[in-house]
Amino acid sequence: MNNWFIENGLQINFDKTKYMVFYKSHDNISDIDVDLQIQCFGHEIERVFTFKYLGIVLDPNLSFQNHYSYVKRRLSSAIGVLNRLKRFLPFDIFCIMLKAFVLPIIDNCVCIWLVQTPKEIQTIQNKINDCIYLAIDCKKFFKQKCKGKGKRKIFENELLEHVDILSIDERLKYYICVFVYESLKFDKGINFIKNLFSLQPAGRTRASNRCTLLCNYSRTNSNYATFSKSIHFRALNAWNNLPETVTDSKLSKSQFKDELNKYLIDNRVNDRTNLYNPP
Repeated sequence: MNNWFIENGLQINFDKTKYMVFYKSHDNISDIDVDLQIQCFGHEIERVFTFKYLGIVLDPNLSFQNHYSYVKRRLSSAIGVLNRLKRFLPFDIFCIMLKAFVLPIIDNCVCIWLVQTPKEIQTIQNKINDCIYLAIDCKKFFKQKCKGKGKRKIFENELLEHVDILSIDERLKYYICVFVYESLKFDKGINFIKNLFSLQPAGRTRASNRCTLLCNYSRTNSNYATFSKSIHFRALNAWNNLPETVTDSKLSKSQFKDELNKYLIDNRVNDRTNLYNPP
């Protein structure tokens, strides 16, 4: 690596160069946790157990638990500032600042790092909900009542509709589907990304143009629990559950995003209707 840098007129900053050993969470750490002595031209490379790369905090078994904690801290800080400013802001400006300074903290590489449990994801969602709740007149806003466990979910949905944003689960599905669209549509780019997915006709009926998304990634001998958290598995689930109006191959990228956003919101409204009117 150092030779390549020299040949291209570059120089390694050894003070910022680290190394990390990656391993599976169920591996025997005693066989792995060995301090390797890596040196390059007399400079010893330090081993680290967490490393921030392109905004993502990596850990040895890629659980992204450290990045999850990092996101929570940044959200708390950003929401705290927004809460102090909200009394001086019109509500529409508050919504703009929420979308510009708070939500991007979650959106950055959300397809990769958001592999936490539903309870942990809801913890982040509750921070967003509380921020919106404190910025509105809740007595006038939340008038409808419902019974049972669905009450909190209905209240959350109404808050999100009031500021016109997607929930964290919806944002995850949105960015995963956009990633699939780009990998299928764009001819230029990294070959691995371009060849990650392919489409196969779902049936022989002429009336339907429905295609099933296939992953070209081989998961031979892979652990199902681990694979179910990967972008490959979640992309198949998200894309193959979309209606044909969204997956239409004739849609441009902007049209696709609009249709996808509309589908996610309509799906939320239908879920809320079912909670209000249980069978």
